[in-house]
Amino acid sequence: MADSIDILTDDSRLTAHINTVTNGAFSSFVTGARRTLAPIMADAAAEAPVDLVNGGTFARSFRMVEQLREDAVDVSIVNAAPYARWVRFSRRLEDSIKREAQARGREERPNSPRAAQAVERRLLDPTVPGSLTWWHGEGAPSDALSGRSAIVSLVRSPGRRASRVFIDDQREALAALAQGSV
Repeated sequence: MADSIDILTDDSRLTAHINTVTNGAFSSFVTGARRTLAPIMADAAAEAPVDLVNGGTFARSFRMVEQLREDAVDVSIVNAAPYARWVRFSRRLEDSIKREAQARGREERPNSPRAAQAVERRLLDPTVPGSLTWWHGEGAPSDALSGRSAIVSLVRSPGRRASRVFIDDQREALAALAQGSV
């Protein structure tokens, strides 16, 4: 059951009119913005922390949205998962989780490599309550991401950097559009 209600309108006629008035500058701006954000969205979906509890819903919930407002056009990446703002990378690193599982496997079963591997597999099984991956997920891929918000690290920060470059590239076209001399 949905938690929200969306009212969608077809802005195609309005968009066509704005394109006519701006000689196509509006569409080229939106297309350029979408082209700039597409690789960021693809990387965010690929690098998102594995959502073991909800079956990967977080990684699959990234969408690109265009919003036409009275004074601006927003092209943005959103994540529709209701818990997206709380998703963080583990404070533990991926490699340290694997090393700890190996060490604990050798500790518990020092004379049997096969039994030590079974202990290691159990400690890395996210469906086993109390296992390392049950508590920490797969771990953060790097120190830079350890404990950080997934949305900020994967979408907001790269998006801001990319938007600065995009806006600098589009500055003249935007100035002409704002002055109405297009």
